[in-house]
Amino acid sequence: MKVGTSYKRLYIHVSGKMDGNMSFRYGTPENVRDNRFAFLLKSRAKGLPIVFINASAPAQCIHLVKKSNINAGLMNFDSAIVCDGLVTNRIKTVLALLIADCMPIVLYSPIDNVLAMIHSGFPGVRNEVVSKAISVMTKMYGVESKNIFAYIGPSIKMDSYIYSDIGDFRAGKWQDHVFKQKNMTYKVDLQGALISELLSNGLRADKITSSPIDTFKSLEYFSHYRSVVKSEHEERFMCIAWME
Repeated sequence: MKVGTSYKRLYIHVSGKMDGNMSFRYGTPENVRDNRFAFLLKSRAKGLPIVFINASAPAQCIHLVKKSNINAGLMNFDSAIVCDGLVTNRIKTVLALLIADCMPIVLYSPIDNVLAMIHSGFPGVRNEVVSKAISVMTKMYGVESKNIFAYIGPSIKMDSYIYSDIGDFRAGKWQDHVFKQKNMTYKVDLQGALISELLSNGLRADKITSSPIDTFKSLEYFSHYRSVVKSEHEERFMCIAWME
């Protein structure tokens, strides 16, 4: 799926279940490589330098893309960059993230030609990794928050993100994003909490856009939570972004 934006130099594509599993952790290397190359070809990104995020560990850090990082994670899992986000000012360098419920977030400053790709679930929102990415964009490249466009990709939504015990969600920042139900469960609005964080960093509301797709409900996307409750095989889809 190509994500439409008003920025001609920004390209965002999201794979779906029909494109196959994109993670080496849940498929054979040969199959995963075939799926990745087919999707990159379809997205017109095949042959471009690419850098993958390894967000399987809670690194809580933002990584500036270096020349030595090119094609990290493309051919195997171990070489992907362990971080929660990548930032670059390199034209035609693809940033790639594998997801299956967590939010893929693209930040883009068209004035400064700076791009970021961030992975954020509950730990990411709790630890404000998006704020850290914005700080890197500002300090390293002089980006002003008001000029940043933000895209939040397909992810699990509030109606599907249900907890019986809110536990860590008792902190003050979550009060506006946790909703008690009649059956004594709680809906958690991760996307709402993230948008609040973006606004608090100075982004304009009219420059924040999000996909309406709930990965738990949509059978066109992989979902970690659905794999747990319905015993489906774990797989991952991919979000990529680059600047021309």
